[in-house]
Amino acid sequence: MVIIHHEPRPDGSRQMPEVGIEIPAHASALGKAVLAFTPPAEPTALRSMTGETITAPEALAEHLRAVRESGLAYERDEAVLGESCVAGAIFDRTGTITGAVAVVLPTTGWPASDATVDAVRTTARTISRELGSPRWPAPPP
Repeated sequence: MVIIHHEPRPDGSRQMPEVGIEIPAHASALGKAVLAFTPPAEPTALRSMTGETITAPEALAEHLRAVRESGLAYERDEAVLGESCVAGAIFDRTGTITGAVAVVLPTTGWPASDATVDAVRTTARTISRELGSPRWPAPPP
């Protein structure tokens, strides 16, 4: 996953990622939101970013099943220690996954509040609707 926009935290605290950084899809909520709605690829070795990164293909597949049901993906300390994330899948008019939107929180503030999860869901659904998606989340391919 390539981060194309990043809004700094209002409190000014240190955070990652920065615009342009690449994060393995399996290690980020953004990537999981996309992977869940992408045709499965041949299994490959899943690189560990931290001790919390899901690296077992079976565990990732189970995680992605839940994402397909809700349209939301979660990760805790999988890409960067101290940061956790909730992401929502974004679909275009054909129902094809086109990206994701997320909120990254310090892990000390995890799990994300219901208000944060609702905001991510609403934002992903709204962007998808603006792109012409007939439903959210769209059914997987």
